[in-house]
Amino acid sequence: MEIHEYPHCCAGGHPAPFRLWHKWVAAFCIVAVALMSARPLIVWQLSSRATSYIACQLYQDAVRMYRRAIFFDSHNAQLWESLGYTYQISHDSAHAQQAYRQAIVVDSKRKSAYLSLGLLLMLSDQHREASYYFERVRQLGPGTKKDLAVDVLDCHRSALRMLVTCYDVLKEGAKRQSIVNEFKRYYPQDNFLKKL
Repeated sequence: MEIHEYPHCCAGGHPAPFRLWHKWVAAFCIVAVALMSARPLIVWQLSSRATSYIACQLYQDAVRMYRRAIFFDSHNAQLWESLGYTYQISHDSAHAQQAYRQAIVVDSKRKSAYLSLGLLLMLSDQHREASYYFERVRQLGPGTKKDLAVDVLDCHRSALRMLVTCYDVLKEGAKRQSIVNEFKRYYPQDNFLKKL
């Protein structure tokens, strides 16, 4: 019986098929490392392109870009929230709600996602469910001055205002009064108090 050996390139080297396999694994590892290091740049580029599409009112293209960005970074609550906003301005409330809910799953302390979801529900006359999301913002408390420097929207103040409206519609006077008292304590100079 004759034993066949693989040809060697050099004396004492590995067989040719083994060396070829080794090169493919090395190439795959290099590509994987390059993609992982480039991922933040890819996400930034895709989300920037989506923002440009929104400015041009090309909402479907913006949705496509945000979906691609989320493919690369599905744990980014900002991307989910931006996708929800894009759906919202393109009048797709169901998908907007799903995206906002996913932003909340990714970051359970994201006040702006709670507020946006609550507003969507309130606009569709689901005041009971909307009040739940506004209450979550209320529980998270008011933002610090540092938060307000980054985000001009004061989610806590807005949530309290929306809660007053929801409890008016739901005819829950005790809860409404509790919110009004809290609003007076945190924001005594606000013009909203004059309307109450």
